[in-house]
This record gives sequence, structure tokens and C-alpha cells, in this order.
Amino acid sequence: RCVSLAPGARCAVLERVERAHSRRVLFFLALWYALSVGYQVANKQVSNVLALPWTIAAAVTAVGAIGVGVAWATGVRVAPRRTEVFSRTAIATFAPLGALHALGQLAGTIGLAAGSVSFAQVVKAGGPVWTVGLSALIMRERVSRGVTLSLVPIIAGVGLATVKELSFAWAALLGAVVSDVAFALRNVLSKKSMGGGRPGGPRTLLMSPSNLFGILTVSATLVLVPLAAVAEWHKAGPAWRAATAVTPPALLVGELVAAGAFFYAYSEVAMQALANVSPVTHAIANTLRRVVIMLVSALVFSTRMTALGLAGSGLAIAGSYAYSVAKGADKARAAAEETAQMSAQENEGECALLVSPTPVVVMPNPKPVLPETSESRAESYRRWWRAPQSYDFEI
Repeated sequence: RCVSLAPGARCAVLERVERAHSRRVLFFLALWYALSVGYQVANKQVSNVLALPWTIAAAVTAVGAIGVGVAWATGVRVAPRRTEVFSRTAIATFAPLGALHALGQLAGTIGLAAGSVSFAQVVKAGGPVWTVGLSALIMRERVSRGVTLSLVPIIAGVGLATVKELSFAWAALLGAVVSDVAFALRNVLSKKSMGGGRPGGPRTLLMSPSNLFGILTVSATLVLVPLAAVAEWHKAGPAWRAATAVTPPALLVGELVAAGAFFYAYSEVAMQALANVSPVTHAIANTLRRVVIMLVSALVFSTRMTALGLAGSGLAIAGSYAYSVAKGADKARAAAEETAQMSAQENEGECALLVSPTPVVVMPNPKPVLPETSESRAESYRRWWRAPQSYDFEI
């Protein structure tokens, strides 16, 4: 690309577009990894000293809710319209999604407090199993042979790592599994509310992924704060005194705020990073992210794993990668078939015009009618066609 800095000036090549794009992607991936590791480490450090998992989960979502609220209020991000949030349809959609987001966060926090970070990551690698099952049940999506085969090493690896996990605890296993199921169901229902990821599909809502995640974070906070107050009010005082006896209060609060900021920030950055890469790169990046989290947490918390546990972890993560590749291939195949079908329909229309015995007035094809939103028309159209990959939040 050639850029002219002034009218009439000679064109000078400042930088190749491909190189700039690659540097942008690498920056977002590195930031995504750093924030992911930061969240896991900060959350585990707080959970190790503060025996209030409901309060920790509520605080993490509250920090994110405050952050996105400030972004909307200051105009850093275009806020959704009132009709997009407070209409009956929107409330009926956001209420269950927010509850599922709250359940996933709460269960994940309880599981992380009971077990190691590496064990939680191994179990979370089994998330595709629940996603496939729920998508087939709710969305009536067909499961390809490649996707089905990729689930075998995931199930086997998680089972092997669970059996041979030195820090095994039922609370850790159940917490991670419930978190997986809740987040998978949230993603499936989010995709359904956005038209099932199909251009022109029946949509309950039309909203950017970032704003949708922000509203889900606010909704989860409204659910978790009162529940945490009811569940842990009687032991909050003793637990806080015990925690501050070994950790300075300022440091404890700082770690809690950092965990919330890291959690929301890495979810936001993940959308930016994965929106600019191919499905295969997405699969590799997400697989390596889990490996990096496990390695760093093992160093920070001195986590030990058996040889069979390591083998099971590797098998589950490899299966997760195979699933992402197979899912990406299915999406590409579906998009190609849809393009071919649209081209065939256009060709049929042209043939009908040629053989028509009566004069025909040809009108231009109408553009899809989109509801009014706070986004620009260009953003709405771009997101409309990219919907299949836009609403699967990486947690």
C-alpha cells in the first residue's frame, strides 16, 4: 500500500499491509496470553487465602461491570440503545444468559479454589464435548465425522488426567465441569439469539459481541452480588480476618481487582485477536494458551503432576486442537456451499429473464433490512456476515 502524506506529494511506501497485520495479530495474541495467565494466577492466589468463593466470583464480575460501564458512559465504546437492553425481548434473552454466565464464573471459582490451575485447564479442555452435545440438542446442528472423532482424545485425556491427578478433589472436578457446561450453554444460546450464526437467520437481538459480553457481565454481577451476600454473610468477617492475617489487606484487594480486570480484559482482547486470524491459527493459539497457563501456574504454585497425568493433559489438549480444526473446516465448507447455492439461484434468475416472453422490469436486489442499533451501518453489515465465529467467548 502506498500512502501520500500531502496533496500532490509523491507516494511513499510506509509499511506493507501484510507485515502490519501480522504485527497486530502477534500483539493481540501476546496480550491475550498475558492477561489469561494473569487472571488465573491472581484468582488462584486470592482463592488460596480467602475462603469466600461466592464473594470472589461476584467481585470479579463486578470489576468487569464497572469497567464496561465507565467505557459506555465516557463514550470510549458506543453504548447499546435502551431498546436493545430494556425491551421485553432483550430482558427475556439476557436474563438466562446472564444467569448462565454467573453460574459458569461461580463454578469455575469454586473448582479453582479446590484444585490446581493445571487441573482446571485440563478439565476445561473438555468444553467442546458439551458444546457439540448442546448445539446438536438445541440448534439441531449436524455433527461431522471429524468433529466426532476429535472428541475421543478429549474424553480419554480428561479421564486419564483426572484419575492420576495428585491434587484431585471432587469439588475441583465438579466445579470445572459445571463451569464448562454453563459457558457452553451460554455460547449456544447467545448464538441462537443472534440467528444461529446464519446470514438472514431469525434474530432475537442484533448487537456486537463486545457489547453482548459487557451486558452479560453486568447481568451476572446483578445475580452474583445478592447471592454472595446471602450465602457468605455469616462467615465473611472471620474469613477476611484470617486472610488478612497472612496477606496485607491492600495486596488482597489489589489481587482481587486485578483478577476482575484481567478476566474482562482477556475476554475483550480474545475477540480482537481471534477476529483477525484463520480458524487453524485460532485452534493453535487457543491450544498454546492452555499450555502456557499450565506451565506458568506449575512454576508459580509448584504444582506436581504424574507422568500419566501429563500424558492425559497432552491428549486432551491435542484433542481440543483437533476439534477446533475440524470445526473450522466445517464452517468453511458450509460457507462454500452457501455461496455456491446463492450463485446458482442468481444464474437461474438470469436465465428466467432471458426466456421471459413478456417485458420484465429488473429491480436491484434489496439489501438485508437491519434493525436500528448504536453501531454504524458498515459495522453492522461486517458483523452480520461474520456472525458464525463471533459469539463463542473464550473462557
